[in-house]
Amino acid sequence: MLEAAPPQFPKNLGSLDVLAQVHYNIWAEAHSMITSLLDGKPVPGLLVDLAMAPDADPHALVAVVTSSRSEAVLDILAERGLADDVRSKLEKFRLAHPNNAEASGVASGIQALLAQRAHANTRRTRGN
Repeated sequence: MLEAAPPQFPKNLGSLDVLAQVHYNIWAEAHSMITSLLDGKPVPGLLVDLAMAPDADPHALVAVVTSSRSEAVLDILAERGLADDVRSKLEKFRLAHPNNAEASGVASGIQALLAQRAHANTRRTRGN
């Protein structure tokens, strides 16, 4: 039932819709918790799966990365080597908000945090 009805983000807004992000996070968290109970997969990984699905609205990625599970989500994005996919989704997010410094700043901040995580993961795997 939840999977059939993910919340939609408003189109063509001049500013970011924080309430839409909160609404999406509530839905994504509930969906992921139910799925986790059924198949045992960790919730943060399921959140990443939702946000990075090919047909997922780029706002979903921003919502999940700015949620209360942001640390775990960023770690999983880095561990899975999804930096290029994240960059592509964030570019679509920027295009949805042309000339919006807030949107550009959010996207840049997410990319910087992901780069830090990816660097830390690389150092850990090399044993440095």
